[in-house]
Amino acid sequence: MCVTFQREMNLLTLYSKTISRTIFVLILIQAFSLAQWETINQPDIGTVSLILAEGNDLYTATNQAQVYHSGDQAETWELLADTMDTQPYGADLLFKKGDVVFFTQNIGMGPYNYRCVLGTDGWGAWETLPHQSSALISMVGNDSLIFTILNGISISSDLGETWNAIPDPPITGYIHLLLVDNNYLYINHGCQVFRTGDLGETWEDITGILDEEGYTDPYNCSAVMDMTKHGDRLIISMYWGGGLGKLFVSYDDGDNWSVLNEFPVEHHVYSMVSKDYVLYTGTASSVSGIFYTGDLINWVDFSNGLESYDLSSSQLVATNEFIFKTGSTVNSHRIPLVDLYDWNFSIQNLAITDASGDGVWEPSETIVISMEFCNNSQSDHMYYPGVILGADSNLVTIQYPHYWFYGMVSGDCGTVDFVVAADSSAPDGTVVDFLATPAALNCGDMPQYCIDGDTLAFSFMISLTTVAIDEPANSPSEFVLYQNAPNPFNPITNIWFELPVIANVDLDVISISGTHVSTLVSGNMHAGVHRATWNGTDMNGEKVSTGIYFLLLRISENIQTRKMVLLE
Repeated sequence: MCVTFQREMNLLTLYSKTISRTIFVLILIQAFSLAQWETINQPDIGTVSLILAEGNDLYTATNQAQVYHSGDQAETWELLADTMDTQPYGADLLFKKGDVVFFTQNIGMGPYNYRCVLGTDGWGAWETLPHQSSALISMVGNDSLIFTILNGISISSDLGETWNAIPDPPITGYIHLLLVDNNYLYINHGCQVFRTGDLGETWEDITGILDEEGYTDPYNCSAVMDMTKHGDRLIISMYWGGGLGKLFVSYDDGDNWSVLNEFPVEHHVYSMVSKDYVLYTGTASSVSGIFYTGDLINWVDFSNGLESYDLSSSQLVATNEFIFKTGSTVNSHRIPLVDLYDWNFSIQNLAITDASGDGVWEPSETIVISMEFCNNSQSDHMYYPGVILGADSNLVTIQYPHYWFYGMVSGDCGTVDFVVAADSSAPDGTVVDFLATPAALNCGDMPQYCIDGDTLAFSFMISLTTVAIDEPANSPSEFVLYQNAPNPFNPITNIWFELPVIANVDLDVISISGTHVSTLVSGNMHAGVHRATWNGTDMNGEKVSTGIYFLLLRISENIQTRKMVLLE
């Protein structure tokens, strides 16, 4: 079932983002893939301990304190540079900023902090950072800065060469860096969450309901487990002890929070990653496993292929092809990304009707262009799918060039009608080219709902009714067979041709295999412009199959052809 929406864009702008999101949560999430998690290969020295992804590149720090790179989705690993002179156990930080990879091992007397720089000849040798008085075990970065904990919060704009302290938030105790984007830095202490948008000059307590909406005694909110951006939303996981936790979402950078009560299990989420508008979450439980969602309402268990001892997750990262997880007893795993938004829409069954019903579009007359718009996708599209109609001529006016539906369920089709008026000044014989394009209203707000479907191109001629078969007109200088209009068509199309002199004319329809289908004109005709029509039938009046046909105009030794497309 599809429900039509008003077609004027300006009316739709009255609807708020809140209503858009309400419609958004109506989507039925489907598990499209039966793929299972599979064990990934391990590097030569140690096993995967920490992992990060950038594009299709993977980086890992092993449990023997060596850093590797993979460019083939963990099929093979190679040392990022030379081996590091570290203790053969433990990795505390793996972080990448631009062309620099940072590694920290918080063991013994140091050195603790290392970096490796990508140059024109590849990755250079590992070097120790200037700062070695303590281990830098936490880093986050935005486009311009790296943030770390160094006697409070410090920033670096030169890839770790120097660090400058910023004012601390109004709390005492251990500070944990959660997330930074180009607007805010988010930190926490226990269940208190703060943000700053001016490098610590001012701090805002945005805890709100995060430490209130949870569980009753004996449980208490004790920590923030993870925070991630999911499109324009902020997702945070709160731990309440005993393996229990809650997920929250904010649509305004943390000013307000809502509980994601639809999350299907009580176990706390330990790790999250957002990729291609799908949020993946991993619990720390050997019972719950991995879940994903596209709308924060409908969640799908994504633990296929994981044994109970592999269900728990400590890290989730995403390349452009796979989700990778760590946290199993020994192994790390991968599974192909879920594609929730593989939209497939089509436009078909084009029909054009003029106001007078004579099949001729005259100056000042309107036509109705009808077509079917179909959702051939595997999922419902509930974010205003529709069709945009454009024309290449300023001699016509499309009354409402956009036609939107509230939503379309999978497999549904809806009729779309456009009213187009020809200008009174349009010259006889003006051919107007149209293009119908699938689209989604304001999909920039929800890019996952943008439609990139097949377009439908067709033409229609503006003509005077005084021009008809066997009626003389101004004498042309040569024989001309014009392109039929509309084209593609269903069920009827118009054909115009010109004669410079009285001539014996044969106008036939030929199939793509060369078989004669129908004769439209045969006999002597006056000089001038003539029109014929074809209704998609053969010489016996039987409806022919859809496909490509050819017009063949034969005048003495002159032959001209045009290709036509008959739609279903």
